[in-house]
Amino acid sequence: MGASNLVAVEYPSGGHTVRAFLYPNDRVFEVWNMEDARGYADPGLEVGVTVYVGEGPDVRCTGGGTAEGAHGYYDIYMQGTGDAPQPGDKVEVDLGGGELLDTLIAGMSITDVDTALDQITGTAPDGKTVVIRLWQLDGYAQTTARYDAIYLPDAVEREVRRAAKRARKSVSAFLTDLARMHVRPTAWPPGWADLYGSWAGEFPEVEDRPPEPAEAL
Repeated sequence: MGASNLVAVEYPSGGHTVRAFLYPNDRVFEVWNMEDARGYADPGLEVGVTVYVGEGPDVRCTGGGTAEGAHGYYDIYMQGTGDAPQPGDKVEVDLGGGELLDTLIAGMSITDVDTALDQITGTAPDGKTVVIRLWQLDGYAQTTARYDAIYLPDAVEREVRRAAKRARKSVSAFLTDLARMHVRPTAWPPGWADLYGSWAGEFPEVEDRPPEPAEAL
């Protein structure tokens, strides 16, 4: 389990199914992809995040959010204001009441992916455990790169990237799926109206049969 995970346990009791949730014993959080701070806190709590240059005291960026839902999960974009976090920076999470959590952003890299050997090579801090997750992304259509683009305001772009990451899709695939669900044509295809009255054949005569009694159910 990670700092942003929970376990749901279900068991029968007196003809009912009881569900209980297990969280990490201690207050912990994780830095995800050098962008987000994730973890659990009291539901409704305002959570603040400060990223320091190195171990401080200069501040590189700040972010904030709310522990949401019945479980108090938070996923805060750290670069709400300021510059992007860097390896070696200290991340401090303020849970209020003087409760502070902090960690250092580890410097990591992937230098080679060898599918034949089923091996990934890279760098990480000495002695640290490295967890590798592989996601299968499929169903994407092939397209051609074009010069024109669609502009999104910075705040909207950040939310789109976070939503795409949670969906385990590229930004392009996420926006394509979103458009398919919500966008509809605003006009008929060119020439459609010209088809009106253009049928030159004959329609088959339809037999109009009289009603017949039906058996009761």
